[in-house]
Amino acid sequence: MKNFTSTMWAVGWAVLSAFAWNLPAADAQLWKTYCEDAKKAAGERRFAEANQLMSMALGVAEQFGEADLRLIETLFLSARVREVDKQFAEAEPHWRRALALREAKLGTNHLNVAECVFHLGNNLSGQQKFADAEQLLRRAEHICKWKNGSYHMTVGTCQAALALNYSLAKRYDEAEKLYTAALRILGSQSTTTKFTGANEVQDTVFIPNYRRVMQIRMEQAQTLHAAKKYKDAEDAFKKLLKLIEDRASKDSELLINPLLAFALHYADVKKPLAAEVLLLRRQGIITQHGGPKHPAHLATMVALERVYREQGKQVEADSLARQLIEAGKQPAATK
Repeated sequence: MKNFTSTMWAVGWAVLSAFAWNLPAADAQLWKTYCEDAKKAAGERRFAEANQLMSMALGVAEQFGEADLRLIETLFLSARVREVDKQFAEAEPHWRRALALREAKLGTNHLNVAECVFHLGNNLSGQQKFADAEQLLRRAEHICKWKNGSYHMTVGTCQAALALNYSLAKRYDEAEKLYTAALRILGSQSTTTKFTGANEVQDTVFIPNYRRVMQIRMEQAQTLHAAKKYKDAEDAFKKLLKLIEDRASKDSELLINPLLAFALHYADVKKPLAAEVLLLRRQGIITQHGGPKHPAHLATMVALERVYREQGKQVEADSLARQLIEAGKQPAATK
């Protein structure tokens, strides 16, 4: 499904064909093929194959030498492949090496260094190393403020990452304040802006596009829910849906994740009928964009089975439970 895969894959593929420096063209083509095949495999959730391909790509990239930008590009992609599969600890060494290479080349206060610091901070947050993550994300924010000014989108991105780190650490008040500050900068930003550092990886996680900003807004709503500010969370979810509908369409694939998050909010606050409406809408959008057999349907089915049971719709819930068991998923009733 076009553009359905997480935006975590936007790691600057324009660079892939730009360099063929010192090694034979065959080696450059082999590296490119490994990287592209790994990206495809990971997008199809064939992670073991993707990791193997990235190991081979890294072996070729090592031959280019540490001065070649393709080595950092490969380290970035290797880390991404592992993080999409939630292998944060395995991804960490790749971010650390990319950071060391950039610091050696550019110094400690360069914007491209801030980019690596930012990703390493997010990685440690994913490992629940919240204090270490906070230190790194603050460093990235400081560099971005110094280089770009306090209201540049890179600052907003760092603040949003800090907010998520605080939210995961259950420091909800601090998270709320930072989400507000970040979105004041990012707003409804809808263009992909070139990174203002050296001509290296152009990353739409660090320089967010519209899709990433909507993800940040969803994280804000989920933080409000976790803080038990349910009315504020509901308002934030409604605002998020309206922004996407106005900017894209009422059946945009950008609605798929927010609809699930909003439905789970309603389920938690004992509004199963409202949750059902959102889940059925999500089901229709997934079918439109990805077909009736797309794996994203499973999350909808799990949530629907729950809300059907909460409404006393046992026949519908039992039917979904059987389908989930056949698909290798555990129904809510058996958890």
